[in-house]
Amino acid sequence: MRINFRSIIFIAGSMLFTYWIYLLAVRDSKYIKNKYSPNSEVISTTAVYKRPKINSHIIDTLHSGVKLNARNVNQDFYRIIFAEEYNSLKGSYIPKKALKFFNDTEL
Repeated sequence: MRINFRSIIFIAGSMLFTYWIYLLAVRDSKYIKNKYSPNSEVISTTAVYKRPKINSHIIDTLHSGVKLNARNVNQDFYRIIFAEEYNSLKGSYIPKKALKFFNDTEL
């Protein structure tokens, strides 16, 4: 009887552990998807700056229609977190007036 009880406890513990790992994986995949999915689109061709200032060094230009993930830095600029076609622009800054942000339903 004791061996059967241990087996049941082992199986139940294994199932709980597997479910816990599954929940962690789902949470991490939602975090990664939310972090790297595009939340904005460039509406007009604009310059990309090295620092969040208009008189800063211009690194590159982005054309309209490029989808990227950007976060607010100050009143006039957003920081580029992720742009799929432009990996070298990660960490650069783009003017606020050049971006159109999506709603959650448009993604």
